[in-house]
Amino acid sequence: MTIAEKQRSLIYGAELFNNKNLTFEPNLRMATPPNYRLAAEDELIIDVYGYSEAQHKLKISPEGYIRIPYLGPVYVNGLTIEEARQRITKQLSTIYSGINSGKTSVQLTLGSIRSIRVLLIGEVVNPGTYTLPSLATIANALYVSGGPGENGSFRNIQIIRNGQVIVQFDLYDFLKTEILLATSFYKIRIL
Repeated sequence: MTIAEKQRSLIYGAELFNNKNLTFEPNLRMATPPNYRLAAEDELIIDVYGYSEAQHKLKISPEGYIRIPYLGPVYVNGLTIEEARQRITKQLSTIYSGINSGKTSVQLTLGSIRSIRVLLIGEVVNPGTYTLPSLATIANALYVSGGPGENGSFRNIQIIRNGQVIVQFDLYDFLKTEILLATSFYKIRIL
């Protein structure tokens, strides 16, 4: 073990990024978060059921549209799932009369998700550009990059978009919360 590795191992939380038994992979089998914004390459599953029945799996185009058969393009880029459901339902009501009467319903879910490119810079073990699923969190990005370097801060991690800091992240607060959540489900006894 090098001197730098020994020093890094003394930093609280640094061992998580070297542990091969842990994976900070994002959970892709979860309900779509309410604040998730749709974008190009996301796939929407539209399920029309009740008096009328139809199902469509549609990818969002680079221009932000889905093309619903017999209806045409509907712009959904930047909308949440609920906002998109409302817009799509309104458009579908022009071809499915049962929607307005309540005899037909529309359910919208997210199918496959897009990938995003994230650039990790500064005091990171392995700085660079990484491709992650769009549901990835800051912790996921830190994990794939090896975490903060020996001179990096675990308490002052920033997400920057268009030159502006949009989120200030404290990894210690995250670790404390996640450890409390994990231990609230299991009784742990160390003898």
